[in-house]
Amino acid sequence: MTGNKYQPLTDFLAKEGRRKLCLKFSTIERRILGVDLPARALEQAEWWTNEATGPRSPANAWLTASWKVAEVDLEGRKVYFERAGEHPKRRRRRKGRKTDPAPKDGPERAPAPTPTEVDRSRSRQPRRRTRDEGRREPRKELTEPHAGTASMPPGKSGIIVYAQQLEDSSALKCGHCERELTDFTIVYRGPTEYRCCKRCGAMNLQPGQ
Repeated sequence: MTGNKYQPLTDFLAKEGRRKLCLKFSTIERRILGVDLPARALEQAEWWTNEATGPRSPANAWLTASWKVAEVDLEGRKVYFERAGEHPKRRRRRKGRKTDPAPKDGPERAPAPTPTEVDRSRSRQPRRRTRDEGRREPRKELTEPHAGTASMPPGKSGIIVYAQQLEDSSALKCGHCERELTDFTIVYRGPTEYRCCKRCGAMNLQPGQ
């Protein structure tokens, strides 16, 4: 190692207070050394080895300051340093928690209820209905030409209406709530197909049926 060439890097690392550091090659050249790094440093990761092979080895620049190279990114043109001798701290495994002894003075605490007891207590409580549960959109009276004349399928109840064709479209809209008939269930009675609108519950017949 040429002593004066890499001495600024040694001084820079010696003053650094952090444990880990990432430096770009351009930062080392322009702001720290003031000279360009050799071509091997830009093309070969072996140049950044942590083994000093002699007094002219570049590794002395960071080993003297108690630092080492953790990783080299040649494509990103940067090098990662960390303090020599640093090891990641291992987390200690916690042993089983000891049960707290009962207080000497005062009443003893009751044991926590088991999951089965909690479930039973919840099942005894009356079920609360939500605000919107059971509410339906008020149905308006239907007159011609929306009111249907077909009979309801067996086991079904509701309003029978004729679905309306949307303008310049092959889609249909419910004859009751007048929304696009996209959310529906199909009910058959013989050859007749009913489209039950899930929004208002009206049974829709296609136009022409």
